[in-house]
Amino acid sequence: MKTFPDLGRRILALAIPVAVASALPATSLAQANASGRLQTSTAQCPNDGFAVPSGSAGNMAAIIAFSNAQCQLFAGGFAYAGVVGASANVNSRTGGVGTVFQRADASGSWNDGLQVVWPNSVSVGSLHHLRLTFNIDAQGGVSANQIEVSPTFGTGSADIDYSFNFAGVSRSGSQRIEGGGVLSSTGVFGTIAGVVDLAPTGVAAGAYNFSDISIALSGGAHALVQSIAFSLDGPAIIADASGNANSNRILQWRGVVGVQAFDSNGDEITLPQNFALGLIGNQTGFNYWNEAALAPVPEPAHWALLLAGLALLTQVAIRRPRRA
Repeated sequence: MKTFPDLGRRILALAIPVAVASALPATSLAQANASGRLQTSTAQCPNDGFAVPSGSAGNMAAIIAFSNAQCQLFAGGFAYAGVVGASANVNSRTGGVGTVFQRADASGSWNDGLQVVWPNSVSVGSLHHLRLTFNIDAQGGVSANQIEVSPTFGTGSADIDYSFNFAGVSRSGSQRIEGGGVLSSTGVFGTIAGVVDLAPTGVAAGAYNFSDISIALSGGAHALVQSIAFSLDGPAIIADASGNANSNRILQWRGVVGVQAFDSNGDEITLPQNFALGLIGNQTGFNYWNEAALAPVPEPAHWALLLAGLALLTQVAIRRPRRA
């Protein structure tokens, strides 16, 4: 007979991928990889850890969760069409003599090769190069908590980071916080503007060729949470520890927001109104000139509700007497 934790884990293994698949669109996928991992070490929580393997172009999200009285864990990553993110959350609680250690690790990575497509019927004299201004939105936040009641001790920590590259222009940043400590961060969070120059590969009587210029656009997001609760006293004294790294919109392509043309002397040339280049993805066919769409991603609270419902149904099924 299967025990409740084993059966519950099997149900989760089947239910969560189905829920993820229904929550996210199966379009505009690039070379996407997303993964999540939960790891615990305690008598009250699964001590073997369990993981969802890295995704592929057909699997843009990996979201896993576990919950009981001592453990609440969530880890998920996603990546598609210029949007990449990761989200992780852990909460540890112990009463009596014992230790609860938890780790949630989620990541997503995404890349696509772009081809520059020159618009039809455009005439610009003496063009030397184009200057594109693009925006990428990087958002994320971390929080950690600890409660100390002698002789118990609880501590939590969390960190989050991101990176991207567009046509050789790279940016990265990170945030980290310890429970009861001060937030430290590097890099830039928020809307990040970058500028890149593109030169044509061929010029003939005002006809310019950008077709041989390839642009690589890639992004990555990572969320890591570690939490530990330790208690030396009886069940009346409880040590709490929690950490959260939430990055559901950590990195999103906002598109090219400005374009300028210059001649060989560095003087600006007037471009036609509403001028736009096509930045067509080699793997996806998606036009990255415009903003990539952001699909709704399930929040940790939604997965906790799903998890609680599955656990209840499983317990009812186990306890239900068999009919003769």
